[in-house]
Amino acid sequence: MAINEQDLQRALSLRISMQIAVSSIPAVEESMDIDLDRFLDSVPLPPEVPSGTAIDIEVTVGSDLQRMRWSAFGHPAGFIPKMADYLNRCGVQPVDIALINGMGDALQPSLVGHWVAIEDGAVRTGWQFREQRALAELQPFLGSEFAVAKMMAWAVRRDVDFYRGFARSIGKEPSSRVEVPLPGATAAEQLELARSAFEDLLEQPLPAQLIDAIGESEAPDTGLAFELVGGVRPLNNIMPWQHFRHMTDADLKAIFAYLRTLKPVQHRVDNTEPLTNCKLCRGLHGYGDRN
Repeated sequence: MAINEQDLQRALSLRISMQIAVSSIPAVEESMDIDLDRFLDSVPLPPEVPSGTAIDIEVTVGSDLQRMRWSAFGHPAGFIPKMADYLNRCGVQPVDIALINGMGDALQPSLVGHWVAIEDGAVRTGWQFREQRALAELQPFLGSEFAVAKMMAWAVRRDVDFYRGFARSIGKEPSSRVEVPLPGATAAEQLELARSAFEDLLEQPLPAQLIDAIGESEAPDTGLAFELVGGVRPLNNIMPWQHFRHMTDADLKAIFAYLRTLKPVQHRVDNTEPLTNCKLCRGLHGYGDRN
């Protein structure tokens, strides 16, 4: 593969700039440098990704300078090997790996990556999928918790049909982040949707600084990020719903008729629970250790 020296130098220069910039952010303590350096080392360089594909890096800093987030994503062929090694060094658990593989197989995202953030004096990290997809495709993985149901109900009422990013943290108290673009051709239309999200979901008004920022935008591209604390339902391959979602009514009736001819078995499966070995089917699924 031919190496574009200009792209490589630009990438290395960006890494150095990011390392220097964190020294001016109060939230970053000296002990956190090793976590941030580990993240930067895990971002592929231009020679490590397929030719013609981009390496996207996002840097966000809270207005109070107490929060910071670095995010990198790109083509799976370039990112997955580096991301897998990075997550392993960060202590990723088997249940997280099963979730990544399950969602990856089902959604086949065109952009994947990982992130690191400093929030409330602690370092958090995880993985992400990035591209605009139908929100309904993501829903089966979010479970049925009240917060999820509330978010989805708001999205239906407001005709928010797509998400453009899903991120998941690893470690203690994992959470999921769902980013949705707000429909609307004008800043006023997107501002109204943002207001409704804060009022309907948080029962509080949209902060004044956000109203000013959105209202003054000439080319609005406003999005909302929902932070969902708790587990995500890892659909096991025992339930490959993505292969059956386009079945006709006749297909479903035929399957139902066949299932009625089978004898019932005692086999406990609950994919909302941690994955454990099952002696009955010799697979790995929730409640496997109870069979």
